[in-house]
Parts: sequence; C-alpha cells; structure tokens
Amino acid sequence: MNPISILQNVLFDLAPAEAPAEAPEQNNAADVTITHDNGSGPICTIGDDQLAAIKKRIRKFLTKGIENGFGDFPINRKNLLSKISASMLNQDSICNALTANSGATSENHNDLRNKYKGSGLSQKDALGKGVTAKRVELEFVCPENYDWANSPVYNNIDECEDAIDAVGKGGAPAGMYAAMMHPDEVQEYLDALSTAPLYTRYAENGKPVECSSGAKFQDAFHKIFILAGLPTLEYAMRTLHGSGWSAWQFRRSCAGVDGTDYEADDLLFNFGMRVMIPVNVEIDGQREVRTIIISSIAAAGASALAKLVPSWLPYQRFIGAEYAKKILLEAKSQGWEIE
Repeated sequence: MNPISILQNVLFDLAPAEAPAEAPEQNNAADVTITHDNGSGPICTIGDDQLAAIKKRIRKFLTKGIENGFGDFPINRKNLLSKISASMLNQDSICNALTANSGATSENHNDLRNKYKGSGLSQKDALGKGVTAKRVELEFVCPENYDWANSPVYNNIDECEDAIDAVGKGGAPAGMYAAMMHPDEVQEYLDALSTAPLYTRYAENGKPVECSSGAKFQDAFHKIFILAGLPTLEYAMRTLHGSGWSAWQFRRSCAGVDGTDYEADDLLFNFGMRVMIPVNVEIDGQREVRTIIISSIAAAGASALAKLVPSWLPYQRFIGAEYAKKILLEAKSQGWEIE
C-alpha cells in the first residue's frame, strides 16, 4: 500500500441517505444478546441463525459500497467482498465491536480523538478498543478499453499496471467498529462536511471547500495536514451515497461554489467506501438498535516521498483514524461536549 494512502481514512460530505436504513424486526429474537454478570464484564452471544442474518444484511450493504467506491479500481470486487466478509463477519469480531471499552470518557474524549485523528494505532491495540482491522489482499483485474490517461479519477496513471504498482502488495486496509446510534444518524453525522475537521487534521485549522453537488454526490476540495515537517496535501474528492452506504473517489479538479476552480495533483488515486448496518441488540433485557460500521480504502500518493515511508505507517494511520471516528460517535451518542 502506497504510504501517502494515510489520507485514505478521510471521508467527506455526503447528503443524508436517500431512504432510511432498514432495521431488523423488533418482534423477532435479537441479533445479539449482551448480559452483565456481577460486574465481571459483558457476555455477548449470537445464535447461528442470527449470525447468518447479520452476515446477509451486512453483505447487502457491502456490495453497494464496494460497487460504488471501487467501480473504477482494477480489482475483483466480489473477491474484496468475500475477503472482508470472511475476516470480519464472525461472532468474536461483532461482539468485540459492540462490547469493548474504547477508553473514552466525558473528560478525555476530545484529547483522545484529536490524538488519533493524526496518529497511528496498532492492529492489536485497536482490537482492545473495539476496532477490528485487517489488510485485505486484492485480486487485480484490468478492464478492457478503459481510458486510463483521461479518466477523471486517476492522476498520472497511464495504464492499469501503473495503478497496480502504486498500490503494491500490502492489500487494502479495512476496519470495523460499532456505534450506539441508529445507522441514519451515523451516516448523516459522519458524512457531513462540517464534521470532517473533527476526525481529520486540516491545514491551518481549515476545513473542506464545498464544490459542486448533485442528487447522489458531493464534490469538495481538501487541504490536510499529514505529518510535521511534510507538505500539506491538496486534492479534490467526490463522495457518493445511498441508504446505509457511502463511497468516495479522487477527482482531478472541482468547481467551488464560490466560482473558483480547484486543481489537485497530490494523489494518484483514492477509492473507498463505508457501510453502516443496523443490529438489534438486547442488553440486560433491553432492546436497542446499534450500528456496525465497516470501511475499506485503496489510494496512492503522487510524490516521491510516498515511496520512502514504510508500508506499516499508512495502515496504522488508517486504524487510528477509524478509532477517532469511533470516539467521535461515542461522544455524540452520550451527549458529551465535542470540541
């Protein structure tokens, strides 16, 4: 994975979902049962039928997210779906997402989120905080008759092999965590342009510049801070959306609503998606609808510096950013003051 893909974690403005995410039936058995026994910690169980139903529901949303996020990326998208499903859709990972203590409190959540929105987190440490992360091996498939040189979603990529070489053999990062909110609330909040600075370090304390938008997409121009001593990165991004899924693609340029044309060449490409799936949880006899969130990305930087950074760094930065989003959603659901 190309190191400047550290900004793959950045997600931007999407309009609210076009239709509410379909929640599981409240009258049926809960998807997940969580009980607490004399303070010994949560006991989480998922029946075989319930686990099968959760997998089916998640795969439905993942299919939409992957189709829209990776539609122009030269991979076998069904294979990506299968790999994410196999590595994350199991009782241990789902229960961990729903029960692990994030470590955030009403006193420390802002400092903790601000730290990890620009810092890395190891896969092992993230697991203990409720974030399951994997590197998903990609199966590359080059499409026929694709105009690489003139594609609006690639920069300085003249042929399929250039994109494959830029990604390398590290695989695509994927992450999963949960929120104590309904999927519609998660999508509207996380995808709002005004929320992006809360989980992404924008240069000079700035914010995304709004560009053109349509019924199902939003363009924005971004200038973000990566690491001390390194240049900021400027790039345009198009975000797409549907009920329960969000997707994004790098764009060579975008037209600002202020009439300014923004050009960007700091990326070779950036593709990604996030899905938000409702899960019916019974906690000590009380029913709640919570949200499982899964995201995955594939991106590469255009600078020579990108080739010098070790491959583990962008992966850990991706994990850190997912943890920052988890903290943000926890603070939102708890009514904590967000700064």
